[in-house]
Amino acid sequence: MDAYAHLRMEATATAEAAATTTHDHPMATLEGMPEMVRSASLRTQEAYRFAAANPDAARDVPCYCGCVGLGHTSSYDCYVAGSRKGELEYDLHATNCNVCVDITQDQMRLMDEGASLVSIRAYIDENYARFGPPTSDEVRATSNELEQENGLLTPDH
Repeated sequence: MDAYAHLRMEATATAEAAATTTHDHPMATLEGMPEMVRSASLRTQEAYRFAAANPDAARDVPCYCGCVGLGHTSSYDCYVAGSRKGELEYDLHATNCNVCVDITQDQMRLMDEGASLVSIRAYIDENYARFGPPTSDEVRATSNELEQENGLLTPDH
């Protein structure tokens, strides 16, 4: 056993434990997802499962990885390309994008903690804006409208 074998085993156990975490929101199964998703890291699989089961929540959050250049309009588009005959068609973009997966993991964690949509968006904006433009100004405008509605923003902000 090499000097790093113990660390690799510990990291694998930690990742597996994180993937079996229960959530306060639905999670889709991996059944029917592309092989590339099923063979991805557990964090990535979990992000795909979340997006597939929670399309409205995933659409409420922008992505900052630069995928706006691919025509994406929300975090949801990083995982789901559309549907045909009632079956989801998956976008494989997030299988190779840690920013997408990290945003989704943060959204899941914050939802589990009971955070509001306004708080989740503020957290995502604050922590991910440095990576690139948001997927949609419409998402950002909606967030500002919600903050204004809740008295967190003045009309001329």
